Amino acid sequence: MARDDPFYLATVIRVRINSGDFEAAQAAFDHWPESDRGFDYFKSSGLVSEEVRGDDQVASLAFMAALEIWPGHCDASLQHRRSNCLMRLGRSDEAAECRSAASRIDSLMELDLHTRLRQLLADLTSRETLAEMAEFYQRLGRHREANEWRKLAR
Repeated sequence: MARDDPFYLATVIRVRINSGDFEAAQAAFDHWPESDRGFDYFKSSGLVSEEVRGDDQVASLAFMAALEIWPGHCDASLQHRRSNCLMRLGRSDEAAECRSAASRIDSLMELDLHTRLRQLLADLTSRETLAEMAEFYQRLGRHREANEWRKLAR
């Protein structure tokens, strides 16, 4: 049963690609259940298209699809990979936009920032905490969560 589990398949595909076993990565992707077309599917499709098949156009489209599904917009590696595909396709302006988005996401994953946020969360009655949490989620593109933090502040 695990052979058809999307999480398992996504993990196998990443491991196989990282180890250079492209044939096994493709074989794992071929087992993906047709009923699942979520984040892991599109990210894995992009990886296989880029690394195994060398098809940057298809990979770019798959990475874009993954970016539109949670937690895609928080995954800087998708933006980096899509940027690389776009550069190879000669679409440098779009690639630059992807690199900029990846850099923005990377900056929100800095250890110092998360250490500060964890310290702030010790006092959920503080306006500073509520404002900084709202700002963090806003910058992350999680508008619903940012609005909820703002509601608490009011």
